[in-house]
Parts: sequence; C-alpha cells; structure tokens
Amino acid sequence: MKVLIVDDSPLFLIGFRMTLTASYAFQNILEAGNAEKALSLLESDPEIGVAVVDVQLSGDSDGLDLVKEIGEKYPKVATMILSHYKKPNYIYRAIRYGARAYMAKDSTPEAIMKAVLDVSAGNCIFFGDTIPRATLMALFGKTEKLETHAPYSLSTNELSVLQKITSGMNNNEIAAALDIAPSTVETYKDRLKTKFGFKSIVECVAFAVSKGIVYIKE
Repeated sequence: MKVLIVDDSPLFLIGFRMTLTASYAFQNILEAGNAEKALSLLESDPEIGVAVVDVQLSGDSDGLDLVKEIGEKYPKVATMILSHYKKPNYIYRAIRYGARAYMAKDSTPEAIMKAVLDVSAGNCIFFGDTIPRATLMALFGKTEKLETHAPYSLSTNELSVLQKITSGMNNNEIAAALDIAPSTVETYKDRLKTKFGFKSIVECVAFAVSKGIVYIKE
C-alpha cells in the first residue's frame, strides 16, 4: 500500500513515517508539505491508495480544500484528516468533502495505524477516542441534522475567501488563487458581512476566528 502524508511539520513527518513503517502494511510512504506537491505526487503515482492530510499546511494550502480536490480529481484515493484541531466545523467540512476519517493527532499510534488500514479497506472511522463527545454530539445530536452545521450558511467560495482574508491575502491575491475577478471577491465580502451581521470584514474575520470557522496560520 502506498500512503501519502500531507503535513507541513518535518518533525511530525519523521515520527509518523516511523510509526507507519513499523507495520509491514506501510512500507511505501510519500510526503508533501503543501497541496501543490501533494497533487503533483498523486498525478505522477497512480498507486497511491490513501492520503493522510493535516488541516493546516504551509503557504496558502488548506488541508480540507485539498481533501475535496483529491476526491474530485482522484476518486480512487481514500482520504483522511489527521489534525490537532477538534472543531465541529472542521469535522463537518471533512465529512462533507469526502474524508473517510477524522483523527486527532493525540490519538495513539495504534489507533492511527488502524484508521489508515480501515480507510484503505473502504471503511469509515471518523473520530478516534480523543475527540470530545460534546464535539460529536454537536454534529450528530438526536435533534439536529448535519446540514444545519454549515457555518452560518456560508458557501464553499465564501468560506474560502474568508480563510484567505484571515491568512492576510488581498483582493488581487484571492482573485488569482480562486480564479475569479477582484470584483467577485468584493461581492463575497459583502455577503459575509450580511450573513455575519457586521459592517466591516475585519469584524467578520475576528468573529469567524473566535468561533473556529477559520483559523490563523501560525
């Protein structure tokens, strides 16, 4: 089995590689620190069966958007998220975008290896043991539906624009990254202000960060 690890921490990559190669099931490990390199490896190596992706990647990469793109371009590749984050919004997006598992990095090595094996076999093991029950109940409580947790009814493009603003990108940079016009970026900003109920985009960003809808890259 070929496994692609997508994570921007060299130290984590070393440790995770050692964990996986301790099992004979994982002897072919590829690594990428950002979405661009990950997609390049997937394009050049059709034998990759599983992609284990972190939420936060280097540069302008977003691991959740990468999961979505992998699902669209390489549907035979099973994806899973392995992240420090345990936020309901991230879990929701991961599931919505086709990830077969969402594991926290403080899971045991045995649990992570089992998750990778289960994902490669076509099974789903979304949570592991270290994501709080309250987080999962927020998504799957008996009286709630998963769809209601789309954050403030934001579209994928609105959420992407919001994250890129949070990352410090200007209108022209966002437009180039999303292949849209700068005027369209302004339209998305106006929609964000309307949906959040604020007069400025700065207030929208501060609120979204406080609610875990977007994150500030360290």
